[in-house]
Amino acid sequence: WRIDKLQIQYLVTETVSKVFEEALELSEGSGTNYEIVLLTRKDGSISKYEFLFDIEGNYIQKRKVLRQNYEFLLF
Repeated sequence: WRIDKLQIQYLVTETVSKVFEEALELSEGSGTNYEIVLLTRKDGSISKYEFLFDIEGNYIQKRKVLRQNYEFLLF
């Protein structure tokens, strides 16, 4: 496995501007949840999973991230 991404998730519980201010401050306890995206490899096949934890570090859920099919140019 390999960590692909870590991020703080902010859910809008008040106003969008209040959530945005809180995100910019990065104060302790800011945010609603933590997301960790892991890449795994089994039998040559690579999968991506997202794990969600609350602000206290308690496990909430796991989901498999489906690979996007890009039918357009990425640069």
